[in-house]
Amino acid sequence: MGKKERLKLFFKGILIGIAQTIPGISGGTIAFITGIYERLICSIDAIDLKIPFYILRADFEKAKKGIKDIDYGFFIPLGIGTAVSIISVANLMVFAINQWKAITFSFFFGLILASAIKIFLKVSKYSLKNSILGLVGFFITFFFSGLTQTFNLQGLHLLFISGFISVLALMLPGISGSLLLLIMGQYETVMDIVSNFHNNIVEILVFISGGVLSLFSIVKLLSFLFDRFEQSTIAFLTGLVFGSLRLPYIEIMNVVHTGLNPYLMFLSALTGAVLVYFLENSYSV
Repeated sequence: MGKKERLKLFFKGILIGIAQTIPGISGGTIAFITGIYERLICSIDAIDLKIPFYILRADFEKAKKGIKDIDYGFFIPLGIGTAVSIISVANLMVFAINQWKAITFSFFFGLILASAIKIFLKVSKYSLKNSILGLVGFFITFFFSGLTQTFNLQGLHLLFISGFISVLALMLPGISGSLLLLIMGQYETVMDIVSNFHNNIVEILVFISGGVLSLFSIVKLLSFLFDRFEQSTIAFLTGLVFGSLRLPYIEIMNVVHTGLNPYLMFLSALTGAVLVYFLENSYSV
């Protein structure tokens, strides 16, 4: 692989990192439209998880082969680009939420609404079963979005779950990992930890551990669900995303009494919606 190809992967990683950090934009979708999604899934699936056991059994030939077969030329530039992007955008998100909360959550509202509509348009089979699954998804996130405003849930176990869900969403085109963190009430916590990663090494390692477990345990399951139940899965996910609009709405209403210009918030939401359209319809990098 040449330098030009590695540089392209680095910039694709940057786009994926941005998508993973902003609620409403799917990192999996960006991976798909930039042409690396299939390679990402196949490269992860090809990693031999028995390498540590080969080493423990002193079967170094098999261990060496397993290590050698990992697609480093793909993972390293993509991973560096993603990490740099996530850290940079996390700092921006922490600042924006602290300084302009209503405007920032208006932006999120636009992102989420546009993403929900785009996922909804992927449903090609309208049936009673799919409609029920969509409603179930809607009420699940609508209910839990309200609970996150009532309980301030914290802890390393939630960071582990957050890492698991973030990477799970990366494997699902159309589903935003940051949106799921927002629903769980963990978005601001994770952004703060990432933006100050040098002071939160333990928390970062716990978050990464959840992501690694998700990465290697969920790829085959996701492939199975989309292969066998694609339309039902999309219908359920559509409901989840629409129901999650309750959370940014609550955040906006909590501070709107301060006299913020409603036109400014509308413009922020419109900007978010246009950004989703632009990113998810730009099929070249």
